[in-house]
Amino acid sequence: MAVNETNANARSLEGISLLSSLSAEARQAIADKSSWRKFAERERIVEHGAAHTDVFFMVSGQAHVQNYSEAGRVIEYANINKGEVFGEFAAIDGLARSAWVMSIEPSLVAVMSGPAFLDLVTSNEALSLALLRKFTGIIRLSDERIANVSLHSAEQRVCLELIRMAIIDPDNPDGLLVTPVPKQTSLANVIGSSRETVARVISQLKRDGVIERTDAAIHVPSAEVLENRALLEA
Repeated sequence: MAVNETNANARSLEGISLLSSLSAEARQAIADKSSWRKFAERERIVEHGAAHTDVFFMVSGQAHVQNYSEAGRVIEYANINKGEVFGEFAAIDGLARSAWVMSIEPSLVAVMSGPAFLDLVTSNEALSLALLRKFTGIIRLSDERIANVSLHSAEQRVCLELIRMAIIDPDNPDGLLVTPVPKQTSLANVIGSSRETVARVISQLKRDGVIERTDAAIHVPSAEVLENRALLEA
């Protein structure tokens, strides 16, 4: 769960590339008006379909952008690295979020409202040009990668989602713990599959000893075994 960052000394946007054309004073003014949030490893930062238009500055950490095809296969779009900005599309067009953003490691993010971001961009020519260049780069990268999109089976997607939801098991340092137990329907929606398919995968993982399920949690005796299962060829 994201938590607010209250350490004022950490509130600096100096390393954000999109804002490099601004003065130090202007960047600090933006930092002071932004909300600051910490995300743990494998925590959702942006949820697909969310209606808010906030813009995010990745001050530290790393995340990835992902979505799912109509056939239910995972599509990894890109990584978001320290110093980058994300969420601008919704701020510009006002539409719902079109992808998920998941932290890869503990991350610190500054969050600016969509309207405030638009005011900033439209009042600064250099910043507008930098944003256009970024969008051009995204289009070029998408064209280059469209034929190389990573595709996974339903079982792989279930395993990956369990890994992303899990914490280290306090009673087993080699294992993982997922709590509370996700509903199969919710898990199916997240991975772009059906509830029946998820049920079959969960049952198979239990039979193979990859996971152990109780009413309160899903226990993963060996994180390495689950990770290897997720990485198997489809």
